[in-house]
Amino acid sequence: MCNSMSTLVKDALIDVYLINNGEHFAGKARVVRKEASGAPWRRYGFKFEGKTVAWPLQESRLRSH
Repeated sequence: MCNSMSTLVKDALIDVYLINNGEHFAGKARVVRKEASGAPWRRYGFKFEGKTVAWPLQESRLRSH
């Protein structure tokens, strides 16, 4: 789940960037869950669509830690 001040609709496709040590495109994700709240922040659940070269959860990284 992620917090956002932006209003997103279910099934919207968004670009995902990692911002650790610069900005790196991580892929695209689809909004699969939306929780309404009275606060200015909204909570969303996402599902990644495919992988990129810069995929943040590459198997080689997971095995090396």
